[in-house]
Amino acid sequence: MPPVYRSERGRIMKDGKESLVWRTTERLDVSSPLTGIGDHDLKVRSIHLAVLSAIYQLEKLGISLRIPVVTVVTANHAEPIDIRTSDGARLLIEYYCRRFGCEVDFDFGLISKAGWSASLTIDCERMGYGSGNSRETARADSYVAAARTLVHYCPELMEELSSERSFH
Repeated sequence: MPPVYRSERGRIMKDGKESLVWRTTERLDVSSPLTGIGDHDLKVRSIHLAVLSAIYQLEKLGISLRIPVVTVVTANHAEPIDIRTSDGARLLIEYYCRRFGCEVDFDFGLISKAGWSASLTIDCERMGYGSGNSRETARADSYVAAARTLVHYCPELMEELSSERSFH
C-alpha cells in the first residue's frame, strides 16, 4: 500500500511570535504502522521532512531502501537503467504503463516563489510527488519518487524490465 500523506496548516510560537507552519504526516503500513512527521513554513518542505522522518524510522526497523540499478538489454546493446535518475525512472514508469495498460498524468502547482510541485498519478492513483525550480525539474523528481514506490511494492518489476528484450 502506498504511503498516505496529510498536510495541515497550523500555528506555533517561534521566538515569542505566532507563526504559521505546515505539518505533514506520512503514514506507512510496513511490518508495523509507521508515521513520519515534518514541520516547515513551506508545505513542500514539510512533506520532504516527513518522508525523511519515515526513512530514518524504516532504517531503524532494518528495512532496506536500496534502489537497484538494472541492466536492460535493448535490440542493439545493454544499457544500465538507474531509477535514481529521472531518465531511468521515466523508462521504468513507461514500461509499467505499457505492461499494464495504465495512463500517466501530472498535476502541477506553483509553490510561491520557491518553485513548482508535481504529482504523478497512474490511473488516478498518486504514485510520486516532486518539487523543483521549474515544472520540468518537479516532473523529473516525481518520476523518481514514483519509480521508487513501484520498486518498493513490486520488486519483480525490475527483473521483468531487464528481461524484456525489445524495451526502449
